[in-house]
Amino acid sequence: MRPDAAAPTEPSHTAGPGSNGLGRGRAQPCVMCAKHELAIDGLTQALAGLRRGFAALRDENAELRAELSRLQARRITT
Repeated sequence: MRPDAAAPTEPSHTAGPGSNGLGRGRAQPCVMCAKHELAIDGLTQALAGLRRGFAALRDENAELRAELSRLQARRITT
């Protein structure tokens, strides 16, 4: 059974006709679903940070290669 699936003896996550009063007009996510959502959000933010860091390193690498090329060209001409 999925962790967010309600067993027949457990109250439902959603409110509907004949609701037991636990639903307040919208779905109540289970604890595991909420934890997973927070984990996914955290991983998404970490991935975005890694992408920004990668882009910065790529740009810095390009600048360093260009500087090295200029220094080598100057050394050859002098």
